[in-house]
Amino acid sequence: MSLRTIGLVLAAVATLAVAVMGLGALGFSFDPFDLQGRKLDRALAGQATAKAEGAAAAIEAAGSRDTTTRVEVALNQRSAAQERLTELSAATRSAPDANEPIDPDRIDRLRDFDQQLCAIRPAICAGASDPTAATRDAGNGPAALPIGRTPAG
Repeated sequence: MSLRTIGLVLAAVATLAVAVMGLGALGFSFDPFDLQGRKLDRALAGQATAKAEGAAAAIEAAGSRDTTTRVEVALNQRSAAQERLTELSAATRSAPDANEPIDPDRIDRLRDFDQQLCAIRPAICAGASDPTAATRDAGNGPAALPIGRTPAG
């Protein structure tokens, strides 16, 4: 190749480079492979993912707070019930008729009330280790409650 040809090629390349830079400065862009569009799509997808993860984290935190509140309420109720049970147990043991025999009619009424409660909420009658405890009946007589004698305990 001659020097003149090389000079013309270099001049054409320089002119093309100056033209591209000039057009780029004016706001025109030359992106034949759409690299900027792909980059924008990836950024938008990342933004959507971040928003979804943020929303999920907020929901999870709210659920955790709600669960903590419910557990605290349940523990407070359990503690209050235990305190009340202790008070009532002491009052029952020190009642004037605590050592007198229980009337058989009263035993029948109490058993009927227990069965009604079990029919309404079977879970309160079931034992923790025996789910069939709600369907069992202690029956009448000394095995259930000694009538005419003072119960032990």
